[in-house]
Parts: sequence; C-alpha cells; structure tokens
Amino acid sequence: MQHNSTPQQHNSKLSISRYQPTEPTWEIWKQQNAQIFRGIQASLESWKSCFAQTVKLHVHRLKPPLSHSISVWLNSLL
Repeated sequence: MQHNSTPQQHNSKLSISRYQPTEPTWEIWKQQNAQIFRGIQASLESWKSCFAQTVKLHVHRLKPPLSHSISVWLNSLL
C-alpha cells in the first residue's frame, strides 16, 4: 500500500498529533492539582483558557498553514 503524502506533510501531521492527546490531559491534571493544593475550583472555562494558552506556546513550532489553522481553532474555543 502506497501513501500519497510527502515527508513534509507526514512530519507536520506528527507534530500536531504529538500534542493532541497529551495537552488536554495535562491541563486536566493541572486543574486537579490547583483544586487539591491551592483550593481553586476547577471549571470547563478555566480548563479551556489554560489549554489554549499552553497550545499557543507550542504553535510557533509548526509550519505557518498549520499554525494558522490551530490559532483559528483555538480562538473558536474561547
């Protein structure tokens, strides 16, 4: 079976997929720790805000078309 993607396309897919499963769970972990250790009530809104901030820190590593798409998507979350 042949794949019709170029190495650049494959690498950009790997770059974004690397963050997909870990970033949301990392933010949930941080929300839980804030609730346990600092008494800060966790909420969906605070999770979304923290998640967006964390992803924005990583978006500069991606190629412009992908980084733009992710930025648009993040803005739609907030």
